[in-house]
Amino acid sequence: MVIERKTCEQAEVKFVDEGTGIMVGYGAKYGNIDRGNEIMMPNAPDKYIAEYVRDGFIGVNHDYKANPVAMITDAKSDSNGFLVTARFHSTTLAQETRTTAMERMANGKSVLLSLGYLVKRDEWAGKTRKLHEVFPLETSFANVPMNPLAAAVSVKSFHSASAALPLAPLDEPWDASQAEQRLIIRMGQKNGRYTDGGGTGDMAPEGSTSDIVQSTELGYAWSYLPGAAYDAFGVFKLPIADVAGDGSLRVVPAAIKEAADLVHNSWSSLGIPDSELPKVKTVLDSYFARMRDEFGATAPLPPWEGQTKTSPLAGLTLEDHSEQVLAALTGYTERVTGINTIRTKSGRKLGADSRTRLRTVTEQIASMKETLDALLAESEPTPETVNVMTEFVRYQKTIAEHFTPRV
Repeated sequence: MVIERKTCEQAEVKFVDEGTGIMVGYGAKYGNIDRGNEIMMPNAPDKYIAEYVRDGFIGVNHDYKANPVAMITDAKSDSNGFLVTARFHSTTLAQETRTTAMERMANGKSVLLSLGYLVKRDEWAGKTRKLHEVFPLETSFANVPMNPLAAAVSVKSFHSASAALPLAPLDEPWDASQAEQRLIIRMGQKNGRYTDGGGTGDMAPEGSTSDIVQSTELGYAWSYLPGAAYDAFGVFKLPIADVAGDGSLRVVPAAIKEAADLVHNSWSSLGIPDSELPKVKTVLDSYFARMRDEFGATAPLPPWEGQTKTSPLAGLTLEDHSEQVLAALTGYTERVTGINTIRTKSGRKLGADSRTRLRTVTEQIASMKETLDALLAESEPTPETVNVMTEFVRYQKTIAEHFTPRV
């Protein structure tokens, strides 16, 4: 399954202060060529709106591990694009997302929405890709990150590793050719096309390879899948998953390392367009991150990262670092104050989770202040001690050298 994402920079989001809150905005605009040289054609999602309303959700930055922040209540196409209406959940995450988005709008900042979808039918017109039919999966706030240190998710075709396959043990053996043969059998491939010969029950009985792969979990079994329709099995590159004994798929850590080594050392021999390199690396980087989360320090690192990471403070002067710290503290204080102001106006107060986080921050700041105060005290210059007798003798000597007594 290759999930693609498109950010709508003119989402025209509106909020209604009713109950837990309602939002209305465009998940996609029709007829505009975006930065990826793609056009979402009018009514492209319409065939699947019922499924989207029933099973879709509103999230933040396409984080499939986190709970949704809003439930979709309505979706439709109008002359401008794909218009989505949703009601926020009552959870802390949902209400903080709502508050942050409203604060941004109140201060003239943008609030972007991004649609996650599967491409069911497209065509190329020169260098422009027209999306005629898409299966919408979810819509996310694209610029309201709850963790300010989190990296933004790319909005163009690549796996969402957080929603992908489970990881096999770190010492699981790996043989790429044997794994691919098991994948062929798993999906019931016959004569270059997939059928239901494997009896898996999770795919259409017939259809092109691209239709089958993009609509099933098999799409997570390779690091690279071409964007256009394809029927030949060989166009899949860099396998990273194998079939377990129970028939399920899982990503093998050794396969991730092998694929990364090939990308790093033998990219030109893989037959993948150079424009796809960042996407493939993003896929692999996300799995390396998952391995670090699950296996800790024993997990391998991407070869392009080396064994150590450059500190973000490298080359930063103490003056510049001090300014960054002050700016961060000021921004944090303004944000918390703004959230509290908005909640107070609506008759609410900061939630328990927010208060706990705020208390933790203030305690850490107090502890750091004690440490820095002690450092200032230790580094205070020692006042020079003046010896009165020594200075008097020096004075007498100066007088004797420069003044001649009268006779």
